Amino acid sequence: MNVARVHPTTEFPNETHEVLGLKSCRPTRIAVELVITLLRCVPPIDENNQCPPTCEDMAAAARVIQIDSATVLNALMCCVPSISNRHRGPLYVIGMQKTLEPRGGCGGIEQRLTDALQNCPCPDGETP
Repeated sequence: MNVARVHPTTEFPNETHEVLGLKSCRPTRIAVELVITLLRCVPPIDENNQCPPTCEDMAAAARVIQIDSATVLNALMCCVPSISNRHRGPLYVIGMQKTLEPRGGCGGIEQRLTDALQNCPCPDGETP
């Protein structure tokens, strides 16, 4: 997992494009876009005769990646709502999932998730 971007938001999950600080106001929340990547080994080209993998081997690898895809999506739908202690639950958007084409002997999936972080007040005596 890695952080793709962090941005202010007044209307989650949309990025705020307003000039901030003019009215001593800050965005309602900070949003963080996470990228979950899961990679698997896929059958390589036979180096001796430059033949591609068999259809059966490719189908088996594709099946594993599709199972991974469903597993990651189901885990997010099941577990993300339960990991927050916010009163009204977490604010999050399960984003696009894409299949990563085989490269260098690896293939897999990339899943995006945008989460709204809790808004913390400024320390005493400081303004945003």
